[in-house]
Amino acid sequence: MVDLFDNAKYIPKNKSIQLLEEDWKRRHSADFDAVKKEWLPEVRDFMREATGLSMHQKRLERKIIKDTNLTFKYVTDRKSEFLRMIDEKFPALDFGELIANRKLSVVMNETEKYYKHENTPYQEFDGVKKYLNKYLYENDIERIIDLLFRKNSNISDIWGTYTYKNVLIEIYYIPLILFSRLMRLDLQFCLLVVLVHEVAHAFHHKGKDSDGVVWDDMNRANINIIEGLAQYYTERFVDLYSSRYPSLRKSYETMLSCQSGPYRIHLDWAKSYKKEHVKNALLAIRRNGQHDYSAFERLLNNARENLK
Repeated sequence: MVDLFDNAKYIPKNKSIQLLEEDWKRRHSADFDAVKKEWLPEVRDFMREATGLSMHQKRLERKIIKDTNLTFKYVTDRKSEFLRMIDEKFPALDFGELIANRKLSVVMNETEKYYKHENTPYQEFDGVKKYLNKYLYENDIERIIDLLFRKNSNISDIWGTYTYKNVLIEIYYIPLILFSRLMRLDLQFCLLVVLVHEVAHAFHHKGKDSDGVVWDDMNRANINIIEGLAQYYTERFVDLYSSRYPSLRKSYETMLSCQSGPYRIHLDWAKSYKKEHVKNALLAIRRNGQHDYSAFERLLNNARENLK
């Protein structure tokens, strides 16, 4: 069972999104729990090793029995903003039909050569293919992804959030499920990318360094620092596991392609700084009471100079 469960107050007008929520209740809530149960110990171990921070928890052997200071919650979306936007931009679009037609189009392109012979219903086949091409042109997937995910400046943290006050991670399952289906990604790895990102926030905020120091005023830090660090350690996690799970890399990079600004600033760090440089800058910024991005850049440069 999930730690907490929340039903949306807003009822979407788009019928296919209503069906998607029913699908969540019937299938995916258990899937999300399974991913969290399987991967959370790995994510925690990685964060401890990579950041030098630890969060208090109870353990039985290697299994986490109960988090004493971190809660998870599955919610349709953030404040019903995503659901309302779908109703505004695509009130009549059947997303299930779109996803099915995209799959069918791929299959028909792969099998067309087998119908170009005598005694095959090629004319009917070609008619269906032309219909699909017209349908997919009118319902262009890139335009839909742009409007819902890439150019969605009105909705921040579309797949999940970390709340400082309650030390709470919220996972938004409707955007996650819809995105994974539209982009033909493995849902479990899309969820894992979000889980790693949000747990990184929790470690940076409430994780204790070797002196027991936490970052109580993290919420005052520049967003480039906050999101850059979460993204940086998410990418490091993906680097560690992607050879065993190629779908994890594909999910991360596809989701990253829809993000901008502070969610991509870590890419510059990876080009200029080593892992220990970023780790040292993280540990220092948590202690020195500075919150602006220029101060963090100075810490990165100092670490690079001192750790040659």
